[in-house]
Amino acid sequence: MNKIENKEHFIEALNFARKSEPQTRKSFLHCLRILNRMKRNANEVLEIYADFVKHSFIFVLKNKDGKCSLHGGMILHGYEETLSVTLSPINHPQWRIHT
Repeated sequence: MNKIENKEHFIEALNFARKSEPQTRKSFLHCLRILNRMKRNANEVLEIYADFVKHSFIFVLKNKDGKCSLHGGMILHGYEETLSVTLSPINHPQWRIHT
């Protein structure tokens, strides 16, 4: 089960990804697939919240008891300042998962 706290923010990011170049769009879908795979493999609940960075998210994986097992961010890099660090160069806007 997934819970998206701010659907408007999510749809805005999805629309941005759809209008972007293929690499940017693929990075959005890739990050969502990774989060969903982690959720399924651990049989947990994925909660997604808006981050202060435009088109970016905070995510929380919760176990059956409702306790957080993992949290992090799905951050859009290369678009505006994120206050996050990447170790590899960014040639186009792309989402990356940070934990």
